[in-house]
Amino acid sequence: MARQERPVDPAAGPLEAFASELRKVREDAGGPTYRLLARKAGYSASTLSEAAGGQRQPSLEVTLAYAGACGADVSVWRRRWYELDAALCGPRKTGSAPAAGSPAAIVGSATGTAPTGGSTAACADQTAVVSGSTVVTIDPATATPAGSGSPAEASEPVGSGAGADDPRPAPRGGRRPWRRRGVVAAMVALVVVAAVVVTATTGWSTRTAKGTRPLPAGAPSCPAIPAGSAFIGKTYPAGARVRAEPRADAQVLRILPGNCDTGFAGYCIGEKVYDRTAGTPDVRWFRVIGGGVTTSAMIHGNPPPAAPPQRCGGDRPGPVSLRLTVGPNSADPWTIDLQATGNTVDIVGFAISYTPDTRLSGARTWHHVDLVDSANSSFYATWTPAGLGTPTSRAQAAVVAVACLGGDSPTRVSDVRGVRWTPRSPIDRMPLSPADLSAASVSACHYPAGR
Repeated sequence: MARQERPVDPAAGPLEAFASELRKVREDAGGPTYRLLARKAGYSASTLSEAAGGQRQPSLEVTLAYAGACGADVSVWRRRWYELDAALCGPRKTGSAPAAGSPAAIVGSATGTAPTGGSTAACADQTAVVSGSTVVTIDPATATPAGSGSPAEASEPVGSGAGADDPRPAPRGGRRPWRRRGVVAAMVALVVVAAVVVTATTGWSTRTAKGTRPLPAGAPSCPAIPAGSAFIGKTYPAGARVRAEPRADAQVLRILPGNCDTGFAGYCIGEKVYDRTAGTPDVRWFRVIGGGVTTSAMIHGNPPPAAPPQRCGGDRPGPVSLRLTVGPNSADPWTIDLQATGNTVDIVGFAISYTPDTRLSGARTWHHVDLVDSANSSFYATWTPAGLGTPTSRAQAAVVAVACLGGDSPTRVSDVRGVRWTPRSPIDRMPLSPADLSAASVSACHYPAGR
């Protein structure tokens, strides 16, 4: 018998109410087990269960994965998460965190680790970036610098203290302005060691011991794009952390300013991170000229379609093989079930070419079915010809599964199957021309519109 979840009282507080709403989303999805939910969410069953436990705030990434796996609107849950974060991040109790200006507080903010003490809830605190003795603060509600008066794009969240590409809870350190007296030397040393830069443009507000004032005209802004860049992408408003290796807990080398066109040397494959705009998975990490990598999930733009992944320290192997099986759905005579299994595959896109009453010939039209990720290399989707005509005895479809590296990033690892409706049976051999397979791959890995 499955263990019952700990009861939560939505009236007990914002965290409990949030957990209760998450559980309601799962109930509305038919009450799938957390083990089943984990297949689609890309997180373990225990992580998803803890997200709805009501004892600590889940990370934004886990929340979006939970909601998305249940078929809920991720944009609604992104906003709901920030509302919870704002409710939990009220004034601190005395002694709950290192004193403002103390070396512990500075280290906590500069390294991305949370100081000890205080609530276990994760707060998307105002990101504090140190340069000399000046602190730039960003409003977590709008992802814009305090006092700038220019709201960020509503679909893109602010990076939190642990890093916008970090699936772990964000630290609480660095909420208040630090005092200059007695800590200037420590701050300068930390800046040199951590290579932290101010993510600001002229007009952002800064806070020092003397109050609030605008940054000087010489404050760092968007860097020049290096000659010889393989491709150019634009950082999200919150900026992007450059890490030593392609994983979310790797050392932060520096921070790329927000809303800046940035040149990249290429990309490698690393830990899966969820795109902060659409909630879709991505395993590409862009190689920053000068050293380090940053997740594609915090950059607008893609490498050239034909560009292969490169090697980088700590990277992971790319997709090796993929096998697709197609079968009839037991509950609906017109629906087909799609299942793909792969070797070192994180993300699979499905596409179908279908006509209701004639055999397919010549150029095909491909329809995107789904873009899914999994923690165990098994990927599931279903498809029905709704709106495309009721299948007849001559109806036939070609189905393609493609290993993707992210939205709009297909690989050459794919498998093709066919299906006929009368009699309902799969067609094992379904040859495609190179042009058809290329078009099918683009459709399968298409960045989902409206997500």
